[in-house]
Amino acid sequence: MKVILIDSKIETVSLVDIPDDGTRLHVCRSLIDCRVIEQLGYIDEQHVLWAVEEGRFKIDTTYFTIGRSGKICGKGIIIGIDADYKEMSCSLKTDDIRKLVIFHKLKKTNFG
Repeated sequence: MKVILIDSKIETVSLVDIPDDGTRLHVCRSLIDCRVIEQLGYIDEQHVLWAVEEGRFKIDTTYFTIGRSGKICGKGIIIGIDADYKEMSCSLKTDDIRKLVIFHKLKKTNFG
């Protein structure tokens, strides 16, 4: 099964092969360095964005936005879904996703 991995720290969008078995969720969690994944929204009718559960709220120096999403810290995964919302291989092209993703770095501010 193919998923698209978005990494804000190294500013990459890449296609990754993951097992299409019972380890799929475990592998996705290890790809984005977390224990709990949250679906943050739809990319289109057949693809969703998964990220760290607190990816919209944690303080980090890098984050990304995709489309009209809010700030997502760290990493995210785009995975395909079928009509019954079961996960399936991502059919989007990484080049198309790169055009939608904007990487950001927080500016350091001295408050003292």
